[in-house]
Amino acid sequence: MIILSGSLTILGSEFQKEDVVYSYNGNFKAYISFPKTPGPHPMIVYNYDQFIDWVGIETAQKKGYSLEAFMKEFNYWGYACMVPVERYRKLHSIKGAIHYVLNDKRVNRKEVTVIGTSEGAMLSLLATKDFPQIKSLVLIAIETINHTGALSVPNFLRSIDKVNMPMIIMAAKAGKKWRVKYEGLVVKILNQYKKKFIYKPYPYDRRWFWNPKNDFMRDLHFYLTKEPFPLPRKQDNESKNPY
Repeated sequence: MIILSGSLTILGSEFQKEDVVYSYNGNFKAYISFPKTPGPHPMIVYNYDQFIDWVGIETAQKKGYSLEAFMKEFNYWGYACMVPVERYRKLHSIKGAIHYVLNDKRVNRKEVTVIGTSEGAMLSLLATKDFPQIKSLVLIAIETINHTGALSVPNFLRSIDKVNMPMIIMAAKAGKKWRVKYEGLVVKILNQYKKKFIYKPYPYDRRWFWNPKNDFMRDLHFYLTKEPFPLPRKQDNESKNPY
């Protein structure tokens, strides 16, 4: 791993976001943020829904999908957060982010969780096979990417033996039929390979998971911490998601 550059963005008195560039079979960018409490901190690597790569971070935020809102919420829980950005379908972007946090002294390397949404969930699943140190994996509204190649279901089948960390699948049961069908296929495969996971369905489509104010975050918090959900933090205008 090579850190090429870094800068600090200060957003109000309670949130600081650092921009980093890292190298892992290519050069990539990410946001990283830490709670103000003493470290080392548990870490969440958050891999967003591909909608953000389609429209851009600023437009997605105007549509109600704010990366900063998720980072702030995770920081409020006491977790650091790293978000690979301009990711598209580059698997090494996520692998490099995981490698980065596992070598960051500010991070508790025994408490690293990878969360992915939609295509980000599939990419997370494929990336974590190379990192058995990962504590847990969260797959939200997981969907297929390619029919062939490194990002395909056949490659997932070849990789599944190496994915042994605990998992939770948060399913979008009101999504398009092909998405719901694919989520069911992932569950079937994991069961066939006797993987440990929790399955939690929700009666919404994938856009509902763009809003960190929604109830799935309570389930996620309990899954990660086994503690009661904290009182809501003071909200600002970072998310106007109608879902």
